[in-house]
Amino acid sequence: MSWFRRLALGVALALFWLALSGHLGTLLLTLGAVSVLLTLLLAQRLLAGRQPLGLLRVARLPGYCLWLAWEACQSNLYVAGLLLRPRLRVSPCVLRLGHGRRTDLVRALYANSITITPGTLTLRMHESSLEVHALTARTAAALRTGTMERRLGVLESAGEDDGRSGGARA
Repeated sequence: MSWFRRLALGVALALFWLALSGHLGTLLLTLGAVSVLLTLLLAQRLLAGRQPLGLLRVARLPGYCLWLAWEACQSNLYVAGLLLRPRLRVSPCVLRLGHGRRTDLVRALYANSITITPGTLTLRMHESSLEVHALTARTAAALRTGTMERRLGVLESAGEDDGRSGGARA
């Protein structure tokens, strides 16, 4: 991570900490500075050798998070309705979803997004596919449409291109 990125991240973290704490006492400012330095140290170790996210990718992430929250709410209602019916109509299945995600970060985000959505669970990640458990045929069909992967593809393709081909569905 370059010095400029470290400095920018440190300033952003310090301002975020200050906005959340709202205290300007010497002890709390010192503890805040220590927490920012520890976070920078951890971030440097975690991001060593990784491709930077890029400003466009980070700017598009809140939109994806809002969409995912809406999907999770809808899935919650659907699964709750299933469980409250007198005759439980589940048809669990395991499916393999192909994907064309190039970066580890977006692959992990895709797998975790599936797991966050009620009625689905990522069991295993492979290089070009995910093994997913779905509670019903409807939840499996919703995953097969590829809507979630397409939305993540926008995050991955935004910003600088690293020269590799990808982003297409495998």
